Amino acid sequence: MIGVEDLARSKKFYGEGLGCPIDQDYPNLVSVNMGEGSSSLALYEREAAAQDADVSSEGSGFRAMSFHFIVPSSEAVDEIMSKASAAGASVVTGAEAA
Repeated sequence: MIGVEDLARSKKFYGEGLGCPIDQDYPNLVSVNMGEGSSSLALYEREAAAQDADVSSEGSGFRAMSFHFIVPSSEAVDEIMSKASAAGASVVTGAEAA
């Protein structure tokens, strides 16, 4: 589960941008299917997540975590990056061959 600032925008990014099916869709929580062999990812409104954890929702900067989305080809990378941008993602660092 990750706490998100804008649940609708996050749902659009994962659903439309990355093509992940939405498994559950509730007012404060959305669960997305990350693909066969992967865990599902819950998107939870940040304020609600902080309240559940009894901590402040304020904060900024790197949270010491990253998520990876692995695709089979460089063409698929270009397609996913384009869809993610169209769904509202901000590209911070472009894709590179690994």
